[in-house]
Amino acid sequence: MPDMSASYAKAPLSELICGVIFQNNFLIEKSILFEIIGELSKSEYPIIQTTPPIFEEEPVGGQLIMNMNYANTGFTLYRLISDDKKWMLQIQQNIILLNWMRPDDQVVGYYPGFEAVYEKFKKVLNLVKKKLVDSGSPIDFYKQVKTYTLTYQDRIFWQEHINDLSEINKILRISVPIIPGTDSAPDNIFVRYTLPLKEINGYGVISINSAVIHQNNQLLILECRIKGKYEGEDKTDQWFAKANEIQVKSFEHSIQEDILLKWRH
Repeated sequence: MPDMSASYAKAPLSELICGVIFQNNFLIEKSILFEIIGELSKSEYPIIQTTPPIFEEEPVGGQLIMNMNYANTGFTLYRLISDDKKWMLQIQQNIILLNWMRPDDQVVGYYPGFEAVYEKFKKVLNLVKKKLVDSGSPIDFYKQVKTYTLTYQDRIFWQEHINDLSEINKILRISVPIIPGTDSAPDNIFVRYTLPLKEINGYGVISINSAVIHQNNQLLILECRIKGKYEGEDKTDQWFAKANEIQVKSFEHSIQEDILLKWRH
């Protein structure tokens, strides 16, 4: 299975998220949500935080529409974080997300690889399935899945490569309009677009944003979020394998070749 860690050990990958979105408030069934929180917070994820819920975005008529359905989401997202702050399990009534994270002040090269993240995510899915069986519930887990999701995020310190954002085409395979006759350059960028992906029976959302973090360090944040699900029998492994393959291709197509060369072994 292709993996960016195999070819691009120096790439600024900062986050990888494996997730599942359910048809409804599935995890409240038989109190599975709270059993998982209680069990995993005692073992792998001892730090617990709460925030408002995550709302799902879906492409409708060429636009991304936010679906704010509290009956499905509930009113709380629980964040369970590992002691080393590299892993975060986000869980609410209709969503499970597992995040591997690399802080901006940590050097690249610590990415464990897609397989390791996915296997850790599958452990959570298998725990949910076990809780269903133990409760005597007749619910078919796979039929409750609305979509799976796989997200990669790269955070690029662009000043290491270019002088200003008018030269973004030297890093990414995009360009920005300028005003002729002026010497001004963009001071921020926000781009987002969706694309259908028949290969995973879903779609992708690619976003490119600029940001400023501590000590005025300038960032370009490149994120690709893929969502979908194969119909019929349980094909979770096949879906994530294909989604990861698409992610690697998207990364390689988005970055200029000379930058990719710098990020290789």
